[in-house]
Amino acid sequence: LLEQGDMASLSAGEVVREMAFSGGRMTVARCRPVRSGLKIAGLLIEIESAATPRRRSRTSVRNASAAGLAAAGLVGTSDSWRRVADRCAQLVPTPPVRIEGEAGTGKMALARHPHQSLRPGSTCTALPATLEGVLGTEEWLRRALAGIQPGASSAGPGTLVLSHVDWLSEPAAAALGDILDLVKDPAPLVISTVTPGERSVCGPLEDRLRTQVVAVPPLRGRPEDIAGIADVLIRRHASGPTVPRIVPNALRLLMRHVWPGNVRELEALVIRVVADGRAHDITPSDLAELGSGSPFGRSLGNLEALEREAIIRALRDAKANKTRAALALGMSRSTLYRKITHYRIDPDRVVLG
Repeated sequence: LLEQGDMASLSAGEVVREMAFSGGRMTVARCRPVRSGLKIAGLLIEIESAATPRRRSRTSVRNASAAGLAAAGLVGTSDSWRRVADRCAQLVPTPPVRIEGEAGTGKMALARHPHQSLRPGSTCTALPATLEGVLGTEEWLRRALAGIQPGASSAGPGTLVLSHVDWLSEPAAAALGDILDLVKDPAPLVISTVTPGERSVCGPLEDRLRTQVVAVPPLRGRPEDIAGIADVLIRRHASGPTVPRIVPNALRLLMRHVWPGNVRELEALVIRVVADGRAHDITPSDLAELGSGSPFGRSLGNLEALEREAIIRALRDAKANKTRAALALGMSRSTLYRKITHYRIDPDRVVLG
């Protein structure tokens, strides 16, 4: 069922394979890892019928998208991360792509995936909107224009990645919109990133850029992905001859932490822990800083973490409607308000997960 190269994909997420039985019936097998700490202890295999060629084609595209993300170190098996992979599989080359998510969730890392999958071989220019204040509006726009024009080594237009596009001034946003209107044949791929709730993109530019949206969930909304993400980060930054292993008790601490800084905060922690070139296991004593790093002043206990996650899921299902969420949770609205305050939950942001 599995090929040699699938083990790397399994460590990062899931592997999907199509199989034909002797009678010609096609099935789809989904293989997910079952972990003990960071080690894969077994596999969970789900087999379902692949009823039509169209469905098989969608499965192949979805699998290729997840594999491409995993190859870039963007991993996960949670439902919220699978929705990200599914959305990336649906992207098409021409309309602009908007990537939304909290600070530190990996928006820029994710932005490279649409470029590589939709415009392979073309140039890619990353241009933070915050540089406008350093370069000046005219120079910033000149670089934006250069980024969407065909490069010397590519026949087609380039890809322009605009990070923090919500920080552009109104004159720059208006001029950029005019540039994008003029450069249409062939059209460049424009990928922008924003952090919802910080600032607003100027109206006309917002209409142009917010065509295909990928919402990146916060790390606290997918604790089951932390083992795989930590494994990728440890392998990336470990400097010793062997890769340290996170013991189960330490992994539980990582999964309980609320990660206000998301993947960026986790990566910073991993860098500090493995900076000594260690070869021994990572234990809870190595993660003592997590208590002070939490917005609660400590890591949440098991029941608190479960309750917080249940509230987040209810708010997400209810589209941030607190009355419906309270009804689904079986608690009064005043109790829900109190718990939202206690757990530092932003109802308007949880829908991103």
